[in-house]
Amino acid sequence: MGDAWTNITEDKAEGYLLLNTCPKQCVYVNVRDDKIIALKITELEEGKSLDDYDLTLSEPGIVLP
Repeated sequence: MGDAWTNITEDKAEGYLLLNTCPKQCVYVNVRDDKIIALKITELEEGKSLDDYDLTLSEPGIVLP
């Protein structure tokens, strides 16, 4: 596993986890009322930064690569 960080507000908590796999991946989790409402895994291409990707998921659901 790699770096991880969270963004917590009054209505939701978002978490990110970088996986040191090949290719690298970023796992995004959105939690509301103690329930996971969104999960997204994004494959990261070598040479690109995290700013090049939309890592979040704006609506409830699951997105896998």
